[in-house]
Amino acid sequence: MRYQKRELRFSEGLTVYLLAIVVNLALQFALSVVAMIGGFFSVGGLLESDYFNLAVMLLLQVGFLSVPVVYFACKKKVYPVLTAPLEKPHPSVAFSVLLPVVSILCFYLPAAYFSALLEKIGYNFSAGVSLDTPGKFVLGIFVMVIAAPCVEELIFRGFLLSSLRKRFHPYVAALLCAAAFSLMHMNPEQTVYQFCLGYVCGLAAIKCGNLLPAIVAHAGNNLIAVLLDIPAVGNVFETIIGALTRTPALAVVSTIGLFAIGAAIVFGLCLAMEKLSNNRKKVAPMPFAYEPTAENEDPFAERTEGESQSIGAEIETVSAPSVQNAKTEKKKQSFGAIALFIAGLGLCVLMWITVFVSSMISLDDILPTDPVPEQTVTQQIDI
Repeated sequence: MRYQKRELRFSEGLTVYLLAIVVNLALQFALSVVAMIGGFFSVGGLLESDYFNLAVMLLLQVGFLSVPVVYFACKKKVYPVLTAPLEKPHPSVAFSVLLPVVSILCFYLPAAYFSALLEKIGYNFSAGVSLDTPGKFVLGIFVMVIAAPCVEELIFRGFLLSSLRKRFHPYVAALLCAAAFSLMHMNPEQTVYQFCLGYVCGLAAIKCGNLLPAIVAHAGNNLIAVLLDIPAVGNVFETIIGALTRTPALAVVSTIGLFAIGAAIVFGLCLAMEKLSNNRKKVAPMPFAYEPTAENEDPFAERTEGESQSIGAEIETVSAPSVQNAKTEKKKQSFGAIALFIAGLGLCVLMWITVFVSSMISLDDILPTDPVPEQTVTQQIDI
């Protein structure tokens, strides 16, 4: 089957985003039912194991990836062209390996203080996945460092960001995309850091015009998070953080200073990659405006000498009210597409609140259980 190759439309990317969220929630619900049923058949321990959790994470990525594949292959019969495609990049993309290092060093403290606030108000942190065996480690690396970055960047910095850039300034679009990315994880303790990482990935995709820098930044971040679970590495990181937060005044200065420095370094690295690759194609902010097409071409547009001879007749057949109606219809379509984004974001906000409220209820008040282990520093970093 031959597919038509054309640029992604505004509504299509937002539709893919909403469907991806719906599929994600449906899979989570189905898998939770499976885990619940498994508990009645004495296999609850297996379904609560790290292997099962990793398999769930992989299945959720497969669900994400299936949305654009099915949507365009079965319904649209087109090959969508993204503004930040996955293609062969310039060698300057090697600078993107520094983005996750800068992100973790400079954006960790705000996330840590947000987690401390959650803990103070009674939030119970999730235990996370332990990669304490070779099998778990290999599977975890595949899921967290390969599958998740590739699929999530395709959905969020590929389809979603490509669509948002058609109606918003690129930096505003990156902010909206980062918010959607952080809320999609539905993990309150990671929300602040995921937002920062999402914006870093969005900026990298915008400046470089390619998804690979965003994928590298996301994958590198997750790899560092996995390595920080190793005691020797994690202890060094905790020592550095402890030195930066010895006193309240030093903690405030370190948090603000590192955040500002990190933002400047990230922007500088992305700008350097853009200039080195000579990729200066920037998508200008596009307001809600009438855009002539083959079906409703603007009769007042500039024409060739031959076409100008019949301009009087065209003006008579196409009146100003018809152009105004086209503008109104265009605005309605734009607002309808934005409603898709708001719906997807609303679902994520609802689930985020649900997770937050449920985590505020301690099972220790209901059933006697073993104490929950303290949260490690890596649980605040997106994986």
